[in-house]
Amino acid sequence: LQQAIADGERILVYGDYDADGITSSTVMKEALELMGADVTVYLPNRFTDGYGPNLNVYRQQIESGIQLIVTVDNGVSGHAAIDFANSQGVDVIVTDHHELPAELPNAYGIIHPRHPKGQYPFGDLAGVGVAFKVACALLDEVPLEFMDFAAIGTIADMVSLTDENRVIVSIGLQ
Repeated sequence: LQQAIADGERILVYGDYDADGITSSTVMKEALELMGADVTVYLPNRFTDGYGPNLNVYRQQIESGIQLIVTVDNGVSGHAAIDFANSQGVDVIVTDHHELPAELPNAYGIIHPRHPKGQYPFGDLAGVGVAFKVACALLDEVPLEFMDFAAIGTIADMVSLTDENRVIVSIGLQ
């Protein structure tokens, strides 16, 4: 992401249509903009685009000049759309928290609290929690101004209100 920003690449945040997906998209977009990124957001329509990466949407976005796609709150099951992006020379970074399939997509990177090659100590983050953690890493600080969005998405997604989620919600509500 840092290299794409430095190179002036056009970045798409591909979100989801529920509260977790919308707040995840907001957190990721705001963090990337703070870093100077050329970033836009696509929130899919539940009825016409379905859930997760949509091949036709990816095709349209790539044709419009998108050079990097970052998913939030989706992507671990997006094999066809991600393979298409790869075939067009467009990297996809997946940030997700949903159940992992037996085979992960061939994305440039997959950020997931339960990734089989990872050792993250808390696996129950909502999608916005994952996006928030990416924002923290990118900005090299805890962006407290995003905590309200993180709280809304965490509560709405009905993940456990324990551990990190409890902290996110507690601070975000304040």
